[in-house]
Amino acid sequence: MAPSILESRPFPQVTTGELPRNELCTKYRGDMLSGVGVSIFIFGNKQDQKTGKTIGANGMKEEFDISINNGAIPIPVGATGFTTHELWEITPLSLQELFCTIKGGVRLNIKKS
Repeated sequence: MAPSILESRPFPQVTTGELPRNELCTKYRGDMLSGVGVSIFIFGNKQDQKTGKTIGANGMKEEFDISINNGAIPIPVGATGFTTHELWEITPLSLQELFCTIKGGVRLNIKKS
């Protein structure tokens, strides 16, 4: 059995190498979320480079989708606002709705956006 750990990783702010930033971010997300059983999502905001306003972080939706595709349990803390609130809106409100028991295991019942 793998050890139980809580891991928090900062997102890279600069690029190195030959990968374009969007591809580097997607690769980083995949690596970050490989092998996790639970993904906790908080805030999900960033500063708009043009206006300076705080806006939702579009990459968090990609992280949410990767988590679901990997079979992890997604937990968006909607009260923190921004993208997590949007993710909370598409996540069923009760554990009974979230985890539908099926033969041989558990299936996530997440509404696709």
